[in-house]
Amino acid sequence: GNRVARVLMARGVLLIVLQFLVVNSVLSLSDVPGGWPRWEWRFGILYGLGATMFIGALLLECQSVWLVVLSVSALLSTELLLPAPEQAGVSFPLVLRLLLIAGRTGAIRVSYPTLPWLGVVGFGMVFGRWLLRDRPAAYRWAFRIGLGLLLCFIVMRSIGGAGNIRPPEGSGWMAFLNLTKYPPSLTFLLL
Repeated sequence: GNRVARVLMARGVLLIVLQFLVVNSVLSLSDVPGGWPRWEWRFGILYGLGATMFIGALLLECQSVWLVVLSVSALLSTELLLPAPEQAGVSFPLVLRLLLIAGRTGAIRVSYPTLPWLGVVGFGMVFGRWLLRDRPAAYRWAFRIGLGLLLCFIVMRSIGGAGNIRPPEGSGWMAFLNLTKYPPSLTFLLL
């Protein structure tokens, strides 16, 4: 347990360092064609993966039932607490940006807030434990649960904007599948 936690923490920190030292540096060079680069603190995908990996390592000793409660809470709080799209230009405090609200505040741009992806990590940890305990049963139930989640996605998407920042625009399957990923909407995760 402790060895796995140390490895996950080290990998998480390494991903965060790579985000800031490599990815941010490269992106700052491409910001102003022919001009001087403008530095910006970007909390992108490597940050999101690293932060959730680090926090997941801290949660390794939690019982599966608490991981499920935490995961459901993280996903529902994302759905319930996310500001309306009209507030996109608001300069939210940094802690809200890092935890929940993607966007820019000053020289900081957060693309992958931690809280929504932490819910996904928690469910992954529970499923991993299930696989270790009883692989055939886990696969059988994964198929059933997957079908149930797809059905929930179809129902939620059919009733309009529930579970997604924007309702379907238009009437084709492309409009039906146009989901919000930053942060991940409930319908995106169900699909």
